[in-house]
Amino acid sequence: MLSKIGASLFAAGSFEAAATMFRRAVALVPTSPWHHYDLGKALLACRRFTEASTALQRTIALDATLSWAHYNLGVVGRHQGRPERAIACFAQAIAHDPRLSWAHVDRIQLLLELERFEQAAAASRHAIDLMPDAYQPYLHLGETLTHDERIPEAIASFRTASRKQLAESHPHFRPSAVDARGAPPHFIAIGQAKCGTTFFYRLLTRHPQVLPAIKKEIRFWERDFHYGLDWYRAHFPAIADDQDFVTGEASPQYLDHDEAPERLSRACPETKLIILVRNPIRMVFSLYQMRRRTGEDERSWADIVTAELDAPLPRAGTFAYLRKGRYLDTIERWMTLFPSDRVFVLDCDQLFADPTAAFNEVFRFLGVRPWRVPRHRKENVGHYPAMNAGVRSELAAFFRPHNKRLERFLGRSFDWR
Repeated sequence: MLSKIGASLFAAGSFEAAATMFRRAVALVPTSPWHHYDLGKALLACRRFTEASTALQRTIALDATLSWAHYNLGVVGRHQGRPERAIACFAQAIAHDPRLSWAHVDRIQLLLELERFEQAAAASRHAIDLMPDAYQPYLHLGETLTHDERIPEAIASFRTASRKQLAESHPHFRPSAVDARGAPPHFIAIGQAKCGTTFFYRLLTRHPQVLPAIKKEIRFWERDFHYGLDWYRAHFPAIADDQDFVTGEASPQYLDHDEAPERLSRACPETKLIILVRNPIRMVFSLYQMRRRTGEDERSWADIVTAELDAPLPRAGTFAYLRKGRYLDTIERWMTLFPSDRVFVLDCDQLFADPTAAFNEVFRFLGVRPWRVPRHRKENVGHYPAMNAGVRSELAAFFRPHNKRLERFLGRSFDWR
């Protein structure tokens, strides 16, 4: 019973409460590897890495065959800055469950981060041998070959990844037999971090006519432009001119980049933009909480707000929170290069409140048929205390004139309070 309560709490995002329930379950049945595993998973979600490591090691001591325990111990190792331990744990997870795709993915990504390209390529090919129908190993092999500057081979691997991905997600689609190159994107979704791009893209690409890229964030126009358009297009499905499908990606990083708007408008002038915004008070506070959880920003929120209200806002900077909520400053740059009929500004507060209505507007914009959005779960949701009322009032006063400017520019109003 305690483990069931803990599982329900964990599914609801109440990780501390779930950990308490799992700890009680462990006390009642200390020989159960699953109770220790559940505890370790909950502690990992709470970012209590040392305790999570202890619980997961106890799990493995009780049952060394539990592949997910090895995998999560590897995740703990990554968070603790112990890459060698993490790689070894991922390898153990694969040994016990060769088709555990997350272990393959994280192992390869870590090898790439360590610039061990030969090992990453070997790990990718090993994953392909074990999971020949999965698309992720081909994606990661392509990324490995890209890092090694073997661009033609990377393109071929990306194209294979796209075919295998769509065979699973959109089996009714048949790639073009005339042109193997991927289609140029029909749409690109951009927006500040914590504006819901992951949630939006996951639901959007479940539409029968909306085909996903092999990864949500390609980051070509901002980071990887030097690899060329053929490399970029290989991330998308090969759609024939007479096929009634659209495809695109969602890279939030494009929004603030100086060169991305002009690069995209020159190379893909027909691409449509979906710009995601949300109440800037919620957005900046959510962004701060995410950075606080990851250890990137340990300052108090009140100190940050005071400092940024008192000082001139920088044009750029990792921790320029308030600047990121001045949406018009960036949106205006994009809309000078893209006509208004190719730009759709989506209020994510409305998206979260009524996904069906919001997506129907997006579907009309993209020219695909109406479709009922399936049941869903928000992605990357953070759980944290409410903001101090006084600090919130200060932010409301700061953002009010900027929100009004945005409303006048777009000719619409936002219910942001």
